[in-house]
Amino acid sequence: MQRIHAVGLLAAAALLCSSCTPVVVETPTPTPVATLQCQGEFTEETHPCDQAEYDAVAARDAQYEEAERTFRRVVALLYELRSQRRPMNDELSGLVSGSYGQGVEETLHDGLTSDIDFSGQPVVVWVTRENTSDGGSTLALQACTAPGTATLESNGFKMTPKTYREQLYFTQIDGRLRLSSNRVAEVTSCDG
Repeated sequence: MQRIHAVGLLAAAALLCSSCTPVVVETPTPTPVATLQCQGEFTEETHPCDQAEYDAVAARDAQYEEAERTFRRVVALLYELRSQRRPMNDELSGLVSGSYGQGVEETLHDGLTSDIDFSGQPVVVWVTRENTSDGGSTLALQACTAPGTATLESNGFKMTPKTYREQLYFTQIDGRLRLSSNRVAEVTSCDG
């Protein structure tokens, strides 16, 4: 009887095992950890950084983009108002401050009675970040502006404006960057 019992157990075990399928246990693949990369404020080099530094760099980049947009709009508005012989308007006033704002206001005021006619628009050829400050400015840019389509005419005599390279300084006022001062030099071209 023991033999039948043992054969019965073996038969039951074989039947039980034949209905089993092997269980595959998958080992989870580790999720790659994203490594944030930050670029230096004045270099092209990148380095690993944490979320806080990444956010700070992104905020600073946004300030530089705002400063460039501000400068480009100031140039366009300045020539627009000069060609129309109009004084400083609210939009331009909201983009400038300090000595730069005073200079723009005087230039536009003098243009009201000037015999020089302005037409066309200069072109901002390039803008780069500048690692300098002017009396506590928030940030600085360097830019080169060429005549583009701008012309000056007086008493029938037509001339092309000069090409200028400028250091531009921006100050944050009421949460917005304003062009507050500059240093300008006449150059032959915007190359190099």
